[in-house]
Amino acid sequence: MAETMAALEGARKAGLIRHVGVCNFGVEDLKEIQAAAEEVGAPPIVSNQVCYSPLWRALEAQVVPYCVAQQISILPWGPLAQGVLTGKFPTVDDVPPGRARTRLFSKQREFQRHGEEGFEAEMQGVVDELKAISEAESPPMPMANVALGTYIRIPAQL
Repeated sequence: MAETMAALEGARKAGLIRHVGVCNFGVEDLKEIQAAAEEVGAPPIVSNQVCYSPLWRALEAQVVPYCVAQQISILPWGPLAQGVLTGKFPTVDDVPPGRARTRLFSKQREFQRHGEEGFEAEMQGVVDELKAISEAESPPMPMANVALGTYIRIPAQL
C-alpha cells in the first residue's frame, strides 16, 4: 500500500487529484492504508465508500465508529438497496431478478450467485416500517427520504 499511496501522493502534488478515498475497506485495511499514507508523507484518507443501508448495517459495529473517530467520511453505495427502500416495489417479492442478486435475497432467486438463504422476511419488515413512517408524515414523505434519513440518526446511536 505504501507504493500505491506514494503514487497517489505524486498525483495529488501534480494537481491531478485533490484527495484519496478508498472503497470497501474494513478497519484493518484502513489502518494499513493510513500507515502507508503517513510513511510516504501523504495526507490522510478522506473517505471510505461502503455498502450501507438500513438493510445492510453490519459495518456499524466496527467500520463506522472507526471512520467517525478518524474523521473519514462514509460514502454509502446501495443506500436504497436497488430501489427496495423507495417504495417502487410493493413487496420484496416484486423485486425483479436482475435487481434481486445480493445476499439479502434467497439463493432460490433467478440469477443468484451465492448459496445463502437471504433475508427477505426481514427486508419486508424494514420496508413496511419505512412505509409506515413515510405515510405518518403530513404530507406523506417519500420512502426514499425516510430511508436516507436513517444515516443522520444511525451514527448518533453508536
